[in-house]
Parts: sequence; C-alpha cells; structure tokens
Amino acid sequence: MTNNEYVHGYSNREALRLKDQAETLDDIIHNDTVFPKGSLVLEAGC
Repeated sequence: MTNNEYVHGYSNREALRLKDQAETLDDIIHNDTVFPKGSLVLEAGC
C-alpha cells in the first residue's frame, strides 16, 4: 500500500475527496497548533 491509497478501499475519486476534505479541515482546526518534533497525535475523529 502506498501513502496515497485510502485504507478502506474507496475509489480513487472518493479517496481524493476525503483527502481534500481532511486537508481543508486541517487548515481550519490546526492553524495555530504546534506539536513538538516527533510527537504522536490521536485526533478525536480517529
């Protein structure tokens, strides 16, 4: 599996939509969040 594949096996189009959605929310939710280098983060949505 490559880093670009969606783990649940959605089509390429659906995987792209989900990736775009996650990146949009990342900018909104985490725009001022700083994690120390090497941190592991589990988001509530996981």
